[in-house]
Amino acid sequence: MDLFESIVEQITSKTLSSLLTKERQNDILNIGKNWDFYNGDQQGYIKQYRGEDHDDYVDKDKPTFNYTKLIIDEYVSGVFGKPVLVKFDDDAHTKRWDEITQPISFVNQIPFMKQVQRIAEVSETCLIMTRWDENKKLPYFEDIRGEFI
Repeated sequence: MDLFESIVEQITSKTLSSLLTKERQNDILNIGKNWDFYNGDQQGYIKQYRGEDHDDYVDKDKPTFNYTKLIIDEYVSGVFGKPVLVKFDDDAHTKRWDEITQPISFVNQIPFMKQVQRIAEVSETCLIMTRWDENKKLPYFEDIRGEFI
């Protein structure tokens, strides 16, 4: 069973990637690199100096400092230093927004919007999907990273 699942994953993965344009594949790779830097996984991007022996490169210390996360988090905190205000030009849109958000009470609006902004900064975009929780019988919001759009 495991062999079958791994083969299916490989086939599906190859099929989906072949459907993407080269430009989109590069975008997804760059988004992955952005997430690596945000998450502090920069070591794999440290280049070997020209003329440096491979063994020396492997053995040398490669200290990293994750300032990417600090910058993005500080920026996001600045963006959301005040409560989030959602305003539409059309009153019908405002009414619909209120119908969706009031049952949720949207207590976690600020943390959620910070997460959305953080994803948008790192993934270049973020999609917010309205979902339905069948157990609670309430709508809720889900954030979708840019590489999955």
